[in-house]
Amino acid sequence: MFWGTVFLLLSNIYVKGLGFCYRVFLMRVFGAEGMGLIEMAMPIFTFMLVISGWGVSLGLSKKLAESGGCAQKGASLLKNALFLLVLFGLVVSCAALLFSPFIAKHLAPDERILPYLRVLIPAVLIIAVASPFRGFFQGLQQVGNLGAAQAIEQSVRFCCGIYLAYKMTSLAIEQTVTAAALASVAGEAAGLIFLLAAFTHYRRKQPVLKAVYSTKVCGELLAFGTPVTINRLVSSGILMAQALLIPHCLQNAGLNVVAATEAYGRLSGVALTLLNLPGVFTSALACALLPVVAESYLDKKRLAARLLPSLQALVICTLPGMAVLFLFAEPLCDGLFHCPLAAEPLRILAVCGIFEFFSGLLSTVLQGMGQLKALLINNIISGVCLLTAIVILCSRPAAGLAGAAISLNIYFIIAFILNCLTFQNKSGLHLPYLKLFFKPLSSVFLALIPFYLIKNIIFLQEKMAETAILACLYLILYFLILLSLGGLPKFWKRA
Repeated sequence: MFWGTVFLLLSNIYVKGLGFCYRVFLMRVFGAEGMGLIEMAMPIFTFMLVISGWGVSLGLSKKLAESGGCAQKGASLLKNALFLLVLFGLVVSCAALLFSPFIAKHLAPDERILPYLRVLIPAVLIIAVASPFRGFFQGLQQVGNLGAAQAIEQSVRFCCGIYLAYKMTSLAIEQTVTAAALASVAGEAAGLIFLLAAFTHYRRKQPVLKAVYSTKVCGELLAFGTPVTINRLVSSGILMAQALLIPHCLQNAGLNVVAATEAYGRLSGVALTLLNLPGVFTSALACALLPVVAESYLDKKRLAARLLPSLQALVICTLPGMAVLFLFAEPLCDGLFHCPLAAEPLRILAVCGIFEFFSGLLSTVLQGMGQLKALLINNIISGVCLLTAIVILCSRPAAGLAGAAISLNIYFIIAFILNCLTFQNKSGLHLPYLKLFFKPLSSVFLALIPFYLIKNIIFLQEKMAETAILACLYLILYFLILLSLGGLPKFWKRA
């Protein structure tokens, strides 16, 4: 389990790094307008994935973990989950092909998203077929296979995306961006092939397993998946509403359709991409924590022993990343994406970005504890606050993208508070917030003193090289100060 988690973490770093480079490439080739079209379509695609998945793979993972990884139980769960998800994937894919013109014309702020959305639809069925295998390996806590699948998907997406983007640059922008959709379909297909191969290898090591189709098992998976899906539908619905509402509000503030699309591309394609970069550990921690929490959430001591080190690692690694984004927002946006106008929303988002990752990890923990109803209420409350803030702030000409960034910060903070209160109430555990945040946050600010003293000494003509050196300098100072304050050894000793 430990080495599988380490491999998953390393693969996640690789996937995030390669994905970041890929988005930099897409931004430079497609520009803010092309990225805006992609970012408008992605929440709609995510919404389709949630419906086609219906929480079945998560239910498979949780039930398999609760059974102690029983091979016979896992085979039956997998067969039934696969049947359900292939059926759902086919239905959703056909419905998406039928209704995508209506969605693009009447709901989207820019109907040019239609070609991209249509090309992306086959990925819905591919992901539906792959997801029960992901849930199977997650339930067995063989997370190394998940890491390898992610790495293969991203590598294929990256290579195909670069090749196709160059081949299609002469087309109109709405046709050019379909290169990214084709690359995504190819990447998901490659990941599915690997998961099938990994499962075949697993089966060879097992005695003959009789996987039985059962309406009872299907019913159990659907019963667990329904509240999960309602939660995910609310979350993806909020993202979809955000993607549609921000451009509409920017148009109400005085921008035309193209300018509003470009502005949303700067926010979602640049600022949020950079903001998510320091959270490279979050998804790996969440994936590893889910089956652990499902096994141990009734044992408070065991839950605390598993959860607190993960939260500490998240805070220690994410806070300095937010500081780097705040300090170097303009050179990063300009040097990497050729989009200096994204620096202002990025700087605003970096102030509260830590709350997004913290609340996201607690969401996974609450799922593992089975607190789906409470999580749904939290998502609805924070989502309503987000959309209300967008309507109020983004429609003002003086606010613009800054208003959208402030709205997202409000969302991060409210989600963080609600998830923390829910976890404390449902688990009976009081998280040591002072220990979690005090020393890392102190190190973030204390590192600024020597940083600014040394900063003026370093001067290079190449702006990105100077930014890279200064960012590394700040991170080194941060970790040295954190180490001198005892932020790492004392905590791990207690944990």
